[in-house]
Amino acid sequence: MNINGKCSLVIRGNSVNQEAIEQTLGLKATRFNKKGVVTSKVIGANPFDTWCYEVEIYENESIENAILGILNKTEVASEHFKDILADHEVYLKCYISSKFAQIQFDLSPSTLRKMSESLLRFHFSILSWGDVEE
Repeated sequence: MNINGKCSLVIRGNSVNQEAIEQTLGLKATRFNKKGVVTSKVIGANPFDTWCYEVEIYENESIENAILGILNKTEVASEHFKDILADHEVYLKCYISSKFAQIQFDLSPSTLRKMSESLLRFHFSILSWGDVEE
């Protein structure tokens, strides 16, 4: 399919407690940015603390499996995860890119149901370089 990218669970807010989140979810952040720290010349100083757990998507891997992997982790800690949802902005972000002019993927009804039940917002960012494979 020649699609690459990543799916990320993102938790943003003031005074994000990295250790408490990692203990609650059983996940170690792949990236944690403190409020006020400059991590990019384009973005400048971070307006919030940002905890992020990223799952890479490679050519032959399913976008759906990456989404489900993250949702399953939050489901296991559902009671405690509700506290995180109440105190912070929490969303799942999927970035997908391809060399092809057209990108497509599908999600099963059970995955869509699980996404809806998670109470998370979902961000999808899709980038195509528009090349044609011969």
